[in-house]
Amino acid sequence: MDTRSLTFQQLFRPGSYSNGCTVAERCSIDFLIDERSLLNALITAAGDHSDYMGCFVKGFPEPNNLSNSRLLLCEHAETESGRILLYICPECGDMGVVPTRCMFAKTMTALRGIPLLTRTVMKSL
Repeated sequence: MDTRSLTFQQLFRPGSYSNGCTVAERCSIDFLIDERSLLNALITAAGDHSDYMGCFVKGFPEPNNLSNSRLLLCEHAETESGRILLYICPECGDMGVVPTRCMFAKTMTALRGIPLLTRTVMKSL
């Protein structure tokens, strides 16, 4: 995957109540690759629905810290395959119900005169 920029934007899911069913309001982040939503790209490719939230969610500092550590490869992934979950269920936060996962690997590269720089790169989706 050739990327020039990796940023993020707010991902807002409005709450609602209808016919005895409550939908929780959630504010999370969506990853942008070259200013395009990764979530939208994955949904388009898979033909899936879009009711997911990013792995960093407003009001959940402990899970956010854990997601951060996993993305930086400082903590083991939560799956047996070693994949890190980027989007999760907005109702229960269950990471197992969402098939959107990726694998990160540390690589050693030369960059602007620095002989070996360790960086984290997305390996596959």
